[in-house]
Amino acid sequence: MHIPVPAFSPELGHPDCTKMEQPAVEEDVPMFEEDLDEDEIPAPMPIDHPLVPQPVAPLGHPSASSSSAALEYTGDGTTWAQLFSRLESMERTMEQGFSHLSGRMSAMETQNSYMESVEKKENFLVIKSAPVLVPPASKTNEGLFFLSNIDQYQCFILSTVYCYKPTTRSSDNVFEVIKQALAEVLVHYYPLAGKLALDSDGRFVIECTGDGVPFIEAITTHELEALGDLTKLDFGILSQLVYTFPPTKNILEIPLVATQVTRFKCGGFALGVAINHSMADGLCAMEFISSWAEIARGLPLTILPFLDRTVLKSRKTPKIEFPHHEFYQIKDMPKTIIASQDEDFLSKSFCFNMERLEQLKRSAMEDGLLEKCSSFAVVAAYTWSIMTESLQMETDEKTKLVFPIDLRSKFNPPLPKGYFGNGIFHASCLCSAGELTSKPLSFAVKLVQDSIKLVTEDYVRSALDYYEVNRTSPMATYTLFLSSWSKLDFLTADFGWGNPNQITLGNPGPNLCFILPQEEGKKDMNILVVTKSSLMTAFEETIQL
Repeated sequence: MHIPVPAFSPELGHPDCTKMEQPAVEEDVPMFEEDLDEDEIPAPMPIDHPLVPQPVAPLGHPSASSSSAALEYTGDGTTWAQLFSRLESMERTMEQGFSHLSGRMSAMETQNSYMESVEKKENFLVIKSAPVLVPPASKTNEGLFFLSNIDQYQCFILSTVYCYKPTTRSSDNVFEVIKQALAEVLVHYYPLAGKLALDSDGRFVIECTGDGVPFIEAITTHELEALGDLTKLDFGILSQLVYTFPPTKNILEIPLVATQVTRFKCGGFALGVAINHSMADGLCAMEFISSWAEIARGLPLTILPFLDRTVLKSRKTPKIEFPHHEFYQIKDMPKTIIASQDEDFLSKSFCFNMERLEQLKRSAMEDGLLEKCSSFAVVAAYTWSIMTESLQMETDEKTKLVFPIDLRSKFNPPLPKGYFGNGIFHASCLCSAGELTSKPLSFAVKLVQDSIKLVTEDYVRSALDYYEVNRTSPMATYTLFLSSWSKLDFLTADFGWGNPNQITLGNPGPNLCFILPQEEGKKDMNILVVTKSSLMTAFEETIQL
């Protein structure tokens, strides 16, 4: 049993890259290992009205059409305050204008931005500026930038959304502050201002052109509080808070990073960041955002990026010393996972409170097979088992759990502080569905523990060589992909208006699970699960929390 992965599926917000000689990869999430020891339509308007979106070709793309579910504002000298006033007028005539405007939307090269979320948050309108390129504030290095084998199979776009409540400080200049800080931080993270390319061997590399990063200014008349819990939002609404890339032929046409700041009526704002995962794992993404925020506050960088990724280069003569079941490709697609093309992805959060965590740990250890059991191991094992059961798999079908482990401390010497790249390894557990669902919880927990123990420097070096020879991805097929954000300080990214109060994934993918950051002092574990809607129903009925 597996999740077959389309190559950069447009459904996932990714281009179809199947013509490229690269392995199919799956939508991913920021990755970092858990500490194993701790327990939103206006009335009809004339086509030349200033607020009617004009055709604008997105930067770096041949097509002027956009997949963003938001109006795009190209600018006529109107201030954002005037736009707010116009938006309010538009909302008052929304009901009678809907049917007339909808027929014009295609000609305007935009889409209906009114969509209903899971929480029935209707008529959520965001007006976006045309993207502008923000280059590094000063000249940076040029040439080709090496990507490791771990970076190679993670060339897909990951979006995250950060929400900032209004404070006593006015956010009138939030666009200028964050944009200027972006230009300055790109001096240090200059590869992000380049573009993805292929070298003569068909490998992904970065052309360090210094062109810059797309930056979008957006406004909405809604209050930030109207969003509620981000983890309960429809991905259609979340997609309005990030730069949604238009359909394109391949990943090479998409910027490595795109940013959007959306200002709400209350003065709060949301920051949406879309980044090619080949550029950064969860820890690197966190360090980039934190550095960006430090510059916005006028502070020096706490951590300078270490840009040389050749420390994770494969050996000249490949030396595969271990059987690498993490690269195992499950070929048969089970009927239970086939979903309608019209079926939506849903996200839902679940809480393992302290009592439930302790109960699961006791259950896992009662047969004496385990000496200890961490919160991460038991949550990973239990969630994998529940997902497998929810899929109603045949007993002999293979089920696979994939989860990232931080490599930085696994090497001798450790990877340099500030290592800028994917410093993670994708460990996996593989067994039959029958084994997983019929045996005690200790069986699954031990598989997780054993997979973690395997990850040494020698094992990773062997895996790097395995990829060099076979070019297969450990994320091409899986039953559940689980990643922990609990040790990532995304909630401390203060751009001068305080820390974000919420963060969530901005784009979906099949059978994803994230352990979310928790408030300091809390021992509960919250997970965010993303699946097709039909599977989510079965998962909710099966998991006991």
